[in-house]
Amino acid sequence: MSLATEQHRLITYFNIEDGNPADATLYRPVRDACQADYPSTPESVVADGGYASHDHVRQARQRGVKRAVFNQSSGLGLHEMGVKEKPFDTLHQN
Repeated sequence: MSLATEQHRLITYFNIEDGNPADATLYRPVRDACQADYPSTPESVVADGGYASHDHVRQARQRGVKRAVFNQSSGLGLHEMGVKEKPFDTLHQN
């Protein structure tokens, strides 16, 4: 299952996946679907640590996302995700 919400926890995307695909393969399709459905690019995207990768941060930045944050860094630094510690903690809690 893939699920996306906006800052007030309104569901903006929901999909039941076939089988059990790896999280890493779902980040881009979910991000692209959300961006296709809404007129503006979000400043921040927060995702589960299973999605964390340098490539996903780069792709999000290319699409205009300023902060691509993952709840587990998987080798990504806060600077690379585009946040400082306090904003990371705030985004991570939501």
